[in-house]
Amino acid sequence: MRKNVILTKKISKKIQKGIVLQYRFNRNWFTAMGVLFIIMAVIILIRNLLIWGPEFEADFFTSPQITNEKISVGMIGLGGFLIFFGMRKITNE
Repeated sequence: MRKNVILTKKISKKIQKGIVLQYRFNRNWFTAMGVLFIIMAVIILIRNLLIWGPEFEADFFTSPQITNEKISVGMIGLGGFLIFFGMRKITNE
């Protein structure tokens, strides 16, 4: 019977460590949305590169109008900010 109690305590400690690791690896909403934004922006940039070619892509980046490429760069920036915001340490007081 004593071995069961010790085994149960070891398992509960591992579960507690797992919860700490979950926060360390930052599996939360902000990180997931940041990765999603970055993936979507990269897909848009690659698609436009394949459709229009590198010359037009460079023209779209340097033109004064708001273009799809500039919004994709903004999405990458927003995704990076969300990942950074999701990496903050969560403390319980």
